[in-house]
Amino acid sequence: MTFAELEEQNKKRQTRRKIFLEKMDPLIPWAQLEKKRGQYHPVKATGRPDDPLPTMLRIHYNTQPLNV
Repeated sequence: MTFAELEEQNKKRQTRRKIFLEKMDPLIPWAQLEKKRGQYHPVKATGRPDDPLPTMLRIHYNTQPLNV
Protein backbone atom coordinates (compact mmCIF):
# COMPACT_ATOMS: atom_id res chain seq x y z
CA MET A 1 0.00 0.00 0.00
CA THR A 2 1.19 3.45 -0.80
CA PHE A 3 1.11 6.40 1.55
CA ALA A 4 -1.68 8.00 -0.49
CA GLU A 5 -3.85 4.88 -0.19
CA LEU A 6 -3.32 4.74 3.57
CA GLU A 7 -4.19 8.39 3.93
CA GLU A 8 -7.36 7.99 1.85
CA GLN A 9 -8.38 4.92 3.83
CA ASN A 10 -8.16 6.87 7.08
CA LYS A 11 -10.25 9.74 5.69
CA LYS A 12 -13.17 7.58 4.61
CA ARG A 13 -16.04 7.58 7.06
CA GLN A 14 -17.40 4.12 7.73
CA THR A 15 -21.13 3.99 7.26
CA ARG A 16 -23.46 1.99 9.46
CA ARG A 17 -24.16 -0.24 6.46
CA LYS A 18 -20.49 -1.06 5.97
CA ILE A 19 -19.98 -1.77 9.67
CA PHE A 20 -23.06 -4.03 9.71
CA LEU A 21 -21.90 -5.99 6.66
CA GLU A 22 -18.42 -6.45 8.12
CA LYS A 23 -19.97 -7.89 11.28
CA MET A 24 -22.28 -10.23 9.35
CA ASP A 25 -19.62 -11.75 7.06
CA PRO A 26 -17.95 -13.93 9.73
CA LEU A 27 -21.31 -14.98 11.23
CA ILE A 28 -22.95 -16.43 8.13
CA PRO A 29 -21.41 -19.44 6.34
CA TRP A 30 -21.65 -18.00 2.81
CA ALA A 31 -19.75 -20.84 1.10
CA GLN A 32 -22.11 -23.48 2.51
CA LEU A 33 -25.19 -21.50 1.55
CA GLU A 34 -23.90 -20.97 -1.99
CA LYS A 35 -23.15 -24.67 -2.30
CA LYS A 36 -26.65 -25.70 -1.16
CA ARG A 37 -28.52 -23.05 -3.13
CA GLY A 38 -26.33 -23.17 -6.23
CA GLN A 39 -28.08 -26.18 -7.69
CA TYR A 40 -31.41 -24.32 -7.72
CA HIS A 41 -30.14 -20.97 -8.97
CA PRO A 42 -31.48 -20.40 -12.51
CA VAL A 43 -29.11 -20.02 -15.44
CA LYS A 44 -30.53 -18.14 -18.42
CA ALA A 45 -29.26 -18.46 -21.96
CA THR A 46 -30.95 -15.31 -23.25
CA GLY A 47 -32.24 -12.04 -21.88
CA ARG A 48 -30.99 -9.96 -19.03
CA PRO A 49 -28.47 -11.85 -16.89
CA ASP A 50 -29.46 -12.69 -13.33
CA ASP A 51 -27.62 -11.26 -10.38
CA PRO A 52 -24.84 -13.53 -9.11
CA LEU A 53 -25.84 -16.00 -6.41
CA PRO A 54 -23.50 -14.60 -3.72
CA THR A 55 -25.01 -11.14 -4.20
CA MET A 56 -28.57 -12.42 -3.96
CA LEU A 57 -27.82 -14.42 -0.80
CA ARG A 58 -26.22 -11.45 0.91
CA ILE A 59 -29.16 -9.21 0.01
CA HIS A 60 -31.67 -11.73 1.30
CA TYR A 61 -29.93 -12.70 4.54
CA ASN A 62 -28.83 -9.19 5.46
CA THR A 63 -32.22 -7.55 4.93
CA GLN A 64 -34.24 -10.09 6.94
CA PRO A 65 -33.09 -8.87 10.39
CA LEU A 66 -33.83 -5.29 9.38
CA ASN A 67 -37.38 -6.05 8.13
CA VAL A 68 -36.65 -4.21 4.90
